[in-house]
Amino acid sequence: PFYFVTLFVALTSAAGGGVDAFVPFWVLVGLTYVIEQTWSVRRGGWRAMLLSIAIVPELLLNLFLNTVYAFAIIATLFGSSEQWGQRSGGDDPTGAMTVSPAARSTGSHGWRASWWARIIESSVALIVGFGMFLVFTIPFGHLPTAWTILSIYVVGGFLATVFRLIPLPMS
Repeated sequence: PFYFVTLFVALTSAAGGGVDAFVPFWVLVGLTYVIEQTWSVRRGGWRAMLLSIAIVPELLLNLFLNTVYAFAIIATLFGSSEQWGQRSGGDDPTGAMTVSPAARSTGSHGWRASWWARIIESSVALIVGFGMFLVFTIPFGHLPTAWTILSIYVVGGFLATVFRLIPLPMS
């Protein structure tokens, strides 16, 4: 999401100056990613390798996983029950998040009923929300800083990919 906000600001503001998509270094980073993805599925045959070159399925999977992680973090912060296919509010028409009787009897969320635990989790939620707000305002305030943060993140992933491709001697 941070990348999309930064890209949006760069494309729509006069300060962005446009986006140069063909800087040789970033093309090399992108090609390395595609090669690593293709190499990692080689045991699946030529069809798997052809599909991995498209990168689109991988991006869709990552988008789905990020959505699942975000919902899991929210559920953890607010103590929703661990049930598949049901809202944490049960049959409550307001959708209020309540601790189910089964969860209280097993003790998995019983500690959240105390006032101090609610204060702690509300404080954590406020700090995380404020931190995310600050991070997402960086592109609006200083676009070069946002691009630098993204560059550091991407180069770190690039180096991890390169080191994953280098075979290590096993003793």
